[in-house]
Amino acid sequence: MQTTKRVVTGVFLILIALGLALQNYLPQNIDWWATSWLLCALLIAVYGFANKSLVVGCAGVGLTLGAADHWLHWLSLDTWSLALIGGLFGLGLHLIITKRPVRDWQGETAYQHAGASTSFDTIMSSATHYLTGDTALVNGDVIMGNVTLYFDQEVTTPVQINSDVVMGNLRIFVPADWTVVAHTDNILGSTTIAPGRPATGQTPQLIIKGDVIMGSIVVKRN
Repeated sequence: MQTTKRVVTGVFLILIALGLALQNYLPQNIDWWATSWLLCALLIAVYGFANKSLVVGCAGVGLTLGAADHWLHWLSLDTWSLALIGGLFGLGLHLIITKRPVRDWQGETAYQHAGASTSFDTIMSSATHYLTGDTALVNGDVIMGNVTLYFDQEVTTPVQINSDVVMGNLRIFVPADWTVVAHTDNILGSTTIAPGRPATGQTPQLIIKGDVIMGSIVVKRN
């Protein structure tokens, strides 16, 4: 599914690029730049909602409205203001709809958890989490904040992290012989995984899923 979405998105962008490159040979009564910008904005909106990202989807809706105003002339706000409004609206919906049992709103926090799953939200603050035992699932969003996760050798089962990072940073420390796989959508953001040493036996696998929007996810080795 991920590969299919990448191929469709790639083909769509290539078609837009070809349209702009050949605009002198196309009908001149169409504003190809404005049309391409509208299509790109629609793509961002569809892509965001398809990936269940309210922030990206609503920001795309704002961009679409701004692009459509090239013909409608009924909005008093510019395109980027509409995108910001859409993004903030989507972020608000995300915080309301996505409920977590643990929230870190301010200050430096730290705790140990030895259960099957851990959940957290960090908003405009910093948090440090030490995860031990058979932790299998970690859910947490980082919004304009910084989070550090530490895994130790006591973790023996595969671990999945579901995290949306928006204008923040998530640092993850894992043992050097762990296998780390990232399935993240990066929008003006990055996901970096430090190389590890070859495993000497069966070691846990860490799977990272989520969106990185103007932020970063960095995996480091202990």
